[in-house]
Amino acid sequence: MLRALFLGNITIDRIEGERVRVGGSGLYGGIALSEYLGAEVFVYTSIDEVYGSMIRSVLNSYGISVVGKRCSRPTVFIIRGGKAVDIDDCGCEICPEEALSVVQTIKPEIVLCTPVFQEISPQLVLELRRGFHNIVLSMDIQGFVRTKGSTGIECRWSTELEEALLEATFVHGNISEYCFAKSEREVVQRLRELSASASGVIVASLDDRGCYAALKGEVFRVPALRVKAVDEVGAGDVLTAVASYFIASGYDLLESVSRGVVAASLKTENPYGNWFDRESLDSLVRDVMKLIEVV
Repeated sequence: MLRALFLGNITIDRIEGERVRVGGSGLYGGIALSEYLGAEVFVYTSIDEVYGSMIRSVLNSYGISVVGKRCSRPTVFIIRGGKAVDIDDCGCEICPEEALSVVQTIKPEIVLCTPVFQEISPQLVLELRRGFHNIVLSMDIQGFVRTKGSTGIECRWSTELEEALLEATFVHGNISEYCFAKSEREVVQRLRELSASASGVIVASLDDRGCYAALKGEVFRVPALRVKAVDEVGAGDVLTAVASYFIASGYDLLESVSRGVVAASLKTENPYGNWFDRESLDSLVRDVMKLIEVV
């Protein structure tokens, strides 16, 4: 059984003012790995006194073990139209020494750096790669690039992040989160250049259009399944988790990305039922891979 560790805060999402729910990559990605792929899943997150028991209860109900870091405040996002538009509180930082100690204790095959709002620094990714050469090291750039501006959540790129993603096995972000360029064409060209010296694959999601996968100086367009999307929340988290799982299971990078895309597509169509199963992934990934194009 593969072990996977998510490093990043679980969130409390305030929806339309009053209603709250638990969110974050460790939840959605963790469910995909624990419930549907049978992995042993751990999440290292800030835990506050008000929402801590709620977070533990929700994650434990899906077989996800919480490794809690005491924090005086929760990470709270304002959600409108299914998107995080502002942040009430950013929670506590996760320092590299703490994270490295947790990795050393759990000994996972997969480590996913999935911050929600700068609680992890790009330096941690570099230290993880130096200290643990054989792990599948994945990162979602969303929480690395988020910053709070005058109009809510904004995007800020950094050279430190660029250095870190070159060391990761798998990198994911929405195309808009690669905010070093304004046009899609410019982003694709820069990802092509970066991938020539990257250790793994760099993925830019295009929502219902699938994703770009930059690998060894080439960019591939991986199409999404044609589904009737009901709820897209957590789709990127599922893509990242599932792709990382199959990389750790010995599949090549492009097929692993394709399996992540299939799982994410199925999750958006079946958000309140069974998201996917292995048989569906095995069957449908062939249809997706037939349509992959070099950009």
